[in-house]
Amino acid sequence: MRAGIRLVGYRGLSARGIEYSRSHLWRLEQQGRFPRRVRFSGSGRVAWIEHEIDEYLEGLAAARVVTGSQEAGRQQPSGLGQTL
Repeated sequence: MRAGIRLVGYRGLSARGIEYSRSHLWRLEQQGRFPRRVRFSGSGRVAWIEHEIDEYLEGLAAARVVTGSQEAGRQQPSGLGQTL
């Protein structure tokens, strides 16, 4: 049995922490940096496939971890990160 495809509307993106404008989302899609939207013919409505949005967010989190571990080797300016 196949599980159905779940869709996320524009407001659903915001609920997931993706608060980009509609035009910025379109630009990211055109650059291949954000999942492509699904268009509903005749209605002008759009949505995104939930598992693709989840993968996008997981990719951001993974990039954050890599970037964070690279920055961990850098020294902080004196006084920062010290407990009093």
